[in-house]
Amino acid sequence: MEKIILIATSNEGKVREMEKAFAGLPVRLVPLSRIHEILPDASEIKEPVEDGATFMENACIKARCYREQTGLAALAGTCRGGARRCARCPFGTLCGHAR
Repeated sequence: MEKIILIATSNEGKVREMEKAFAGLPVRLVPLSRIHEILPDASEIKEPVEDGATFMENACIKARCYREQTGLAALAGTCRGGARRCARCPFGTLCGHAR
């Protein structure tokens, strides 16, 4: 069974960065712009309010929001790039950490 990870961004630069980082791994990355390909009801997905105090908090908010709405693992990055597992996020949620 193919593992699908939602790239929780519409920023094409971040999408390319994440696709490069996951190249060769047995996962399928699906950016928000193509979510309708796997979830026909994607138009009902609401964008999160990014009201965190830091880029990392906003990435966690974004990843958690999309994971809860879609049931997919979600990966969100910060404007400074670099995705890592956040110890404060629930299992299956990835977020970005500013470097």
